[in-house]
Amino acid sequence: QETKRLHEEINKGEKEAKKLKAENNKLAEQEASTRELKKEAEKKWSAKLLEKDEQLEEASSKLSDTQQKLDNANKAISEKDALMKEVKGALKEVETKKTRAEERVSALEVDVRRKEEKIKQEGKRRKQAETQLQDEGKKRKQAE
Repeated sequence: QETKRLHEEINKGEKEAKKLKAENNKLAEQEASTRELKKEAEKKWSAKLLEKDEQLEEASSKLSDTQQKLDNANKAISEKDALMKEVKGALKEVETKKTRAEERVSALEVDVRRKEEKIKQEGKRRKQAETQLQDEGKKRKQAE
C-alpha cells in the first residue's frame, strides 16, 4: 500500500511538474512576446520621436527665417521713417525759400510799379518842359 501511495504521489507530482512546466513554457512565450512588442514599440516611438525632432527643427528654422524677415522689415520701416523726416525737412525748407522768393517778387513788383510811375512823371515833366521851351521859342520869334 505504501508503494501504491508513493506511486500515486509520484504520478501526482509528475502531473504537477508537467502542469508547471507547461505554465512555465507559456510564461516564457509571453515574456518573449512581450519583449518583441517592447522592441517594436521602442522602434515605433523612436521613429516618431525622430520625426517630431525633425518637425521641431523645421519649425525652428522657419521661425528663425520669419524673425529675420521681421527684423529686416523693421529696419526698412526705420529707414523709411528717417527718409520721411528728411523729406519733410527738405519740403519745409523749400516752402520757406518759396515764401521768401514770393516776398522778394512782390517787393520787386512794387519797386517796378514805383519806377514806372517815376518814369511816367518824368515823361510828363519832359513834355511840359518841351512845350514850355516851344512856347518860349515862339514868344522869342514873335518878339523878334
